[in-house]
Amino acid sequence: MRIRFFPFGRKRRERDLDEEIASHLSMAESDRVEAGEAPDAARASAQRELGNVALVKEVTREQWGGAWLEQLARDARYGLRLLRRSPGFTIVAVAALALGIGANAAIFSVVDGVLLRPLPLPDSGRIVAVQPLTTATAVRARLAASYPDFFDWKAQSRSFSAMASLRLIGATLTGVGPAAHLGGEIVSSDYFTVLQVVPVLGRGFVPADDRPGTQVVVLSHDLWQSRFGADPAILGRAITLEGRPYTVIGVMPRGLRFPVDDKPPEFWTSIAMDAEGEKPWTSNRGMTTLDVVARLAPGATIEGARAEMNAIARNLAREYPDDDRDRAEARVIPELERVTGGVRSPLLVLLGAVGCVLLIACANVASLLLARGTARHRELAIRAAIGAGRRRVARQLMTESLVLSLLGGAAGLVLALVGTRWLLHLSVSNIPRLDDVGLNVRVFGFTLAVSLVTAVFFGVAPALRLSRTDLSEALKEGGRGSDGGAGHTRFRSGLVIAETAIAAVLLTGAGLLLASFRRLESVPPGFSPERVVTFDTSLPESAYPEDRQTRFYDDLVAAVRERGGVRSAAAIFPIPLGSAHVGISFQIEGRPVPKADEPAAAFRQITPGYFETLAIPILSGRDFTPRDDKAGAPVVIVSRSFAARFFPGESAIGKRIRPGVARDGEPVTREIVGVVGDVKHRGLGEEAEPEFYVPSRQMSIADMTVVARVDGDPTLLERDVRAIVAGIDKNVPVYHVHRLTEYLLDAVAQPRFNALLLSVFAGLALVLTAVGLYGVLAYAVALRTREIVIRMALGARRSDVLRMVVRRGLSLALTGVGIGLLAALLTTRLLRGLLFHVAPTDPATFVATGLVLAAVALAASWLPARRATRLNPMEALRRE
Repeated sequence: MRIRFFPFGRKRRERDLDEEIASHLSMAESDRVEAGEAPDAARASAQRELGNVALVKEVTREQWGGAWLEQLARDARYGLRLLRRSPGFTIVAVAALALGIGANAAIFSVVDGVLLRPLPLPDSGRIVAVQPLTTATAVRARLAASYPDFFDWKAQSRSFSAMASLRLIGATLTGVGPAAHLGGEIVSSDYFTVLQVVPVLGRGFVPADDRPGTQVVVLSHDLWQSRFGADPAILGRAITLEGRPYTVIGVMPRGLRFPVDDKPPEFWTSIAMDAEGEKPWTSNRGMTTLDVVARLAPGATIEGARAEMNAIARNLAREYPDDDRDRAEARVIPELERVTGGVRSPLLVLLGAVGCVLLIACANVASLLLARGTARHRELAIRAAIGAGRRRVARQLMTESLVLSLLGGAAGLVLALVGTRWLLHLSVSNIPRLDDVGLNVRVFGFTLAVSLVTAVFFGVAPALRLSRTDLSEALKEGGRGSDGGAGHTRFRSGLVIAETAIAAVLLTGAGLLLASFRRLESVPPGFSPERVVTFDTSLPESAYPEDRQTRFYDDLVAAVRERGGVRSAAAIFPIPLGSAHVGISFQIEGRPVPKADEPAAAFRQITPGYFETLAIPILSGRDFTPRDDKAGAPVVIVSRSFAARFFPGESAIGKRIRPGVARDGEPVTREIVGVVGDVKHRGLGEEAEPEFYVPSRQMSIADMTVVARVDGDPTLLERDVRAIVAGIDKNVPVYHVHRLTEYLLDAVAQPRFNALLLSVFAGLALVLTAVGLYGVLAYAVALRTREIVIRMALGARRSDVLRMVVRRGLSLALTGVGIGLLAALLTTRLLRGLLFHVAPTDPATFVATGLVLAAVALAASWLPARRATRLNPMEALRRE
């Protein structure tokens, strides 16, 4: 007996197999009954003769599977041979696919490392950020929390298994090699419980460590190794931070970084540091300096935690109206969302852009496959003539497309490796988690999936069209080939229109971002950054009381000024466009308001000569002088925005304000002695905010930034700054030695990154579109050679032929441009949050996009048109 083989779908194949086995059983059983056997015995005999039915089915299934895999491998080998025979086609197609797939893999590696990968902490999905919200303005701004609010949140909430506070600080380490400035955090005792991180040595913090007077520290793994030689006896040892002894109680695991959007901390200490003094921060509800993180309790949800925290915030606002009236709401979001919120939209836009580039590449390859398939009509017809069905031919063509796509994917991975390194080389400091970006298993899997999907995108339509082989048409007249018919021509024209439309959308988006970047870059920052060197210093407060801080910075600024080539120098805290920002409320003399209604402005502390060094204009009044010290009258200088907002229509000079910043423990009323130009302290895209400046001799700060304008080469001063500081005190660290222009570049780094990448992808799309249009027209000229030469033989001028071909190309391109610009009117609205003083429907950008694409289309049409005009009618007809 023989079981037939059914090469159909699985369900149909198994149904037919069952039917055939049942038929054979019935026939065998009937034969034995007619021969005189009992029915039961006949059935048993038939089954023994046929063998185990399940085994027969399994063997048949395995045979079918083995045959299918063998056929697939055979088709793949045949496809590779064909690709080797057509190196030009193979190189162009693989290059187009590699560009599209490689760009997608490179951007996905960034999206995966920044947005998709969980934070490197146990069960990090349950770590949330808790932030107060201000309702005082129309724009709801996130605020830091105060210690009293944090204590109340922790005591009253039930949605969290643990809640902790953290505050970033800097401290000077001395006594272990050269003095070094360390970045650290002041954290509450539940901090490591929230993170679920266990020290590799010693212990973390306990509630007793939060008590005033406690001086304990936990070291990072890197600091333990670099400064203490990984000494296992470090526990219990005292180290000197800010001139005070701190006992080491633990060492954390390697690579611990939290928050992940900041530099890895080098040490942690308890909130006991903020619990010191007559008015400690831990009891000041108006001092909002904390970030708060928490871990959701088992069974708790973010929505429930948010509702609970809003209720607690409203109660605190009613109970403490002077401080919390405008913080009557709270925000609870996943920590990963907080970290990546500012870059999520730009990265998703870029991911969409590379997806469009891949679509254009697919359209190009599909067009190439149609053109190549036309030349293979005779081969496909012969296949059909000897029995290959349409499905068999389509499967062969799809296998060839799959091989081509996998080759493109392999080449794309190489491009992705180069592209990812280039992206990281751009070093956009405000994109978090870039250290986690790289090619990994997830990126390889994504690339494979994209390659498979791409094969379907560009392979299905040509396979279906080319498998419809007209045998008689393909073989007549010796099989000179076929032009593929009007359907093929229309389909390829449609591909060109689609490519042009997609390119128009990308080019419009890139144009908007470039226009936005140019406008942002042209915004005057309010100061002159050229040839200005900056560096930070940090004075340990235990060794430098307030009067010594003033003397140190006077001596340091004087020493910098004495260096050759230095025109002027001064010191400031905080520096323009830096990461620090201090806002302080104040009262205006003669305008008493409740404490909760006091206005606020940005605070800056400077030494005399700061405005001259940065070329900030003094609009009225005077600059600070050395006489503006503690013995002199308290004074302040305000910005133009400050004067316009709080003293509209009148001069601010002589007016008096009382900032909530202490002098000898109590705030004092200060007279406004000058008004200066506005400075972009937060960012070039931000509106200038009201600011006031206080002379450092009347209220000193331990950490300041020295700024020096030089006439010659800034690198000379950059090399000398550490020696200058060491000449005054070798225990004072120097760090962040930069040029002021670097702060300016950082301020536009994200817009530059967005504009650059989208422009690169738009450029790729433009090139691929031009290649696609050129290919379609060149192919059309080749197909219409007989028509063209007959026209020319009958008297048609070369200019007529030129216009005919160019008109065809421009009609396709302009149709695509029109469709693309209409689509761009809708899609560019997604860029609204990324644009600066540019509307998503900016007419100039749309017109420029249309003109650029029209010019590219004209160039792509001109070459095939010129080739058509150079045809020799007699030679062409002889070849025909």
